[in-house]
Amino acid sequence: MVEGSTGHDVFLSYNWRDHGPVEELAHALRDRGLTVFLDRWYLAAGRPWPQVLEEAIHACRSVAVFLGPNGMGHWQQREQGLALERQALDPNFPVIPVLLPGADPALGFLSLNTWVDLRTGAADPLSLTVLTAAVRGRPPAPTLGNGSPRPWPASVPTGDCTPSGKRTPLSSSGGNLSSTDWRRLWSGTP
Repeated sequence: MVEGSTGHDVFLSYNWRDHGPVEELAHALRDRGLTVFLDRWYLAAGRPWPQVLEEAIHACRSVAVFLGPNGMGHWQQREQGLALERQALDPNFPVIPVLLPGADPALGFLSLNTWVDLRTGAADPLSLTVLTAAVRGRPPAPTLGNGSPRPWPASVPTGDCTPSGKRTPLSSSGGNLSSTDWRRLWSGTP
């Protein structure tokens, strides 16, 4: 276990080449009241770091797997595998794919989880709200839009009805809603 910790809200798994935007997001999540495990903040010299990472993944309450323009790093693939194994044993354990600018959507088993789309940048408050809710294991809808609570629908619609009665997809991203799609859905605009 990381010294002085009883588990973090979220473990951040990322390719070292994407460190800059991931650390920016780590600060933003911490500013929203989450405890964040970012390896560079907690790895102590002289300690075997793979063991520390494994202990942190086992102790955390969720894992965010960041996908950037550089693809998945070798150690990141191991972190993802350990997180997905934990999720297989506990389906309530969130493993959250997060798309950074320049990223392609997740592949393999990670693609089975709904992703958070931050391809427009980390400064998007709606996307940060969606990510914060995901880390907490909650749907984002109650805090979307103008900050007023919104009821979560009994079922998430699969498309918008057009005046012709035809259904159109809510999202062009394979069923995962981007921040623009979320805004459109919850604001009631087409």
